[in-house]
Amino acid sequence: MNEPGLDDVARLLSAGQPQEALDLAFTILTTQAHSPPLLAAMCRLAGAAAVQLGDATTAEHLLRQALQVDASDAQALFQLGHLLADQGRSVEAQTCFREVLAANPEDAAAWSNLGVLLAAAPQPEEAADCYRRATAIDPLNSRAHTNLGVLLAAQGHYEAAAEAHRQAIVANPDDAAAHTNLGLALESLLLSDEAETSHRAALALSPQTAAIWSNLGNLLAKKRRPPTDATDATAIGGIDLDAIARDSAEAEQCLRAAIRLAPGWAAAHSSLGVFLADRGRDDAAEASLRDALALQPDYQLAHLNLAFLLLAQGRLAEAWPHHEARFHPGLPDNGIAGPPNLAVPMWKGETIVGCRMLVWAEQGLGDQIQFSRYVSVLKALGAAHVTLVCSPPLKTLFETLADADDVLAARVIDNAFAVSEADLSRHDFWVFPLSIPRWCGTDLHSIPATIPYLHAPREGESAGHPSRSLPPRGAGTAMRVGLVWRGNAKHNNDAERSIPSLATLAPLWSVEGAEFVSLQMGDAAAQAREAGPAQPLLRLAEPPQDFADTAAVLAQLDLLICVDTSIAHLAGAFGTPCWVMLPAYKTDWRWLRGRDDSPWYPGAMRLFRQRQRGDWAALVVDVRDALAAAVQQYASMRSPEEASHEEPLACTSPGTFHAAGSESTDR
Repeated sequence: MNEPGLDDVARLLSAGQPQEALDLAFTILTTQAHSPPLLAAMCRLAGAAAVQLGDATTAEHLLRQALQVDASDAQALFQLGHLLADQGRSVEAQTCFREVLAANPEDAAAWSNLGVLLAAAPQPEEAADCYRRATAIDPLNSRAHTNLGVLLAAQGHYEAAAEAHRQAIVANPDDAAAHTNLGLALESLLLSDEAETSHRAALALSPQTAAIWSNLGNLLAKKRRPPTDATDATAIGGIDLDAIARDSAEAEQCLRAAIRLAPGWAAAHSSLGVFLADRGRDDAAEASLRDALALQPDYQLAHLNLAFLLLAQGRLAEAWPHHEARFHPGLPDNGIAGPPNLAVPMWKGETIVGCRMLVWAEQGLGDQIQFSRYVSVLKALGAAHVTLVCSPPLKTLFETLADADDVLAARVIDNAFAVSEADLSRHDFWVFPLSIPRWCGTDLHSIPATIPYLHAPREGESAGHPSRSLPPRGAGTAMRVGLVWRGNAKHNNDAERSIPSLATLAPLWSVEGAEFVSLQMGDAAAQAREAGPAQPLLRLAEPPQDFADTAAVLAQLDLLICVDTSIAHLAGAFGTPCWVMLPAYKTDWRWLRGRDDSPWYPGAMRLFRQRQRGDWAALVVDVRDALAAAVQQYASMRSPEEASHEEPLACTSPGTFHAAGSESTDR
């Protein structure tokens, strides 16, 4: 700088003595005259000292004074932009960085900082463009690469996110954040081994960072390792149980390490709570989740995780208020759309006598089927008119609901339901179906469970259509059993809840007197088409077009055996006897703990639970033995001359199977 006083202030600042630097700067500013460039430089240095001291008011005053002297002072603009951004004054900060870039479009740091502000705005596309401009100018700007990767991951572009994080590592191999963020992106791509390597690399670089311990712990907690030896006795269902046990123990150590390093971090306590809940350690899980909420009462993910735990325990009344967190905009993306933008208020338990109610679709098909029963509850509370919004495949089926006055099919746009062809403003209130139980006080003993509440299409409505008809029964008295062994592959727990292949059900073929019908949809339906004579399966000539078609097929069955997917709820709502095969790990909350029946579908549902994670083989043997007994019961109820008449099988539940874990997950 070559200016007496100015150099001294700079040296004090560099030596970590901001108070001395500021005092000297003030002395010089008040006792000496300076040329405009030097005056601007002194104000800028003094402003930097005030920033280090945490005196934002003085810092802003000094930096603006520098800009009054020289409005084009890029350093002062840059510092002021940082200061304003730290105060949450995003628009003003953006203006500062834009002015820097107007003077120097090649300033990579300014592009990167502007990107951070735009990402928070949120203006993700503009932010991504800023990060790309920054990295094009300075390929070694690790922070800009990392920020771009985080932004892309939030948009679901995991491949591109992983590449951005790899570029960040190239720019700075010692950047622990880049390594663990790469791990998160790889985890989303289901590349768990590569993700683990990245998290461990991050941990080696920064062992005192709680978030890295938490990331590694969360990965290990859910990791499925295939056996290294196909003959390994500890390998069940294609997973290595010994390896899972080791991973589980290390995962708990990691999650507890995160808490030791950051005891005030609510997310760490919530993650531990999820881990414990998934392993049936309910008391400890609840304590951890409540610790998280004590630290951060508005932490919505902890509310949702606690809701899942309480629901699984049957503590419904306690759970419903926490369950409202499911659509909070502050949650990580969990596939649950937020509230619709409607001109009518959301119902929160007000008197609705004489009101017009709008029940808005949410979540998956099974959720909508299970909670469509609450249309009748609204009518019982005095609603004059109830409009039900649903996914298109459910519209025809939901028109059979006794108390639904209108049923509207909603389009899905950007993961949200939208209805444009109807005037929705004529309603008095709107409500999510899974929120109604809260406001009507549903507990385990007051579930509205009149079965059936949905019905097959009336005769004449496409009766005999190939997607609705099975071949006529033969002269014998074979019991017709529907099979569905895989659910939606996009479900976040599909690897646990779906059976790997149709071949896993082979023990069922030995049951004489049973005739099997494939109702499997999606890619797995090909397994039924390719089945040989050892797997005798009837198939529909055409796949069902909607759930009304599926309901019509269910009406022709004596029993449905399926995994946890939407057709189980359809069968339950329809009253068709249904046996549901459930995983031991992350069992959905609605099946509760340790029961072999469902209070949501009394008399229609029987639950079979894995004894240990991944062990479908033992469960299928249990189902086979139960089916053999059911076939005998079925045959004894039907004489040959009665073979042409349908008589549903009673759903008996002779025993209780092993309890399973909660679906509470940090998503």
